[in-house]
Amino acid sequence: MAENKMNAVAELEALKLRLAALEQENQSLKTAVNGKRKGGELTIKTSEKGAVSVYGLQRWPVTLYQEQWGRLIEFAPQITNYIKAHPELATKDQPFEKPNNEPLTDAEFLALSKRDDLTPAEQARMNTYVAAKAAKVVRK
Repeated sequence: MAENKMNAVAELEALKLRLAALEQENQSLKTAVNGKRKGGELTIKTSEKGAVSVYGLQRWPVTLYQEQWGRLIEFAPQITNYIKAHPELATKDQPFEKPNNEPLTDAEFLALSKRDDLTPAEQARMNTYVAAKAAKVVRK
């Protein structure tokens, strides 16, 4: 009888562990189905066709074959440099402003220089203005 009790206790403990594992698996499956990820968390999965899909960047996954990912990763420094060189590009919080290629007048430059809340496009126009003025000074 003592042996039956020990077997029952051991079986109960095994069932408790199995239940905890199933509850954890169930929660992770619910999260995956609902698409609820922690903000900014990226996940990787293999697509049905064997490509690599990255989830969490946007509404739909970004899916490329491994050769394409390799080329993109090798090209990453150029992408980073391009983004740094073009502050007027859209961000999630700041929509794209089509650059105004008209040169600033002196009055517009003075008005913009007094503001602290310049958009990237306005900052780019001011930089162009300063570079043009500097080029004129160098030529003289």
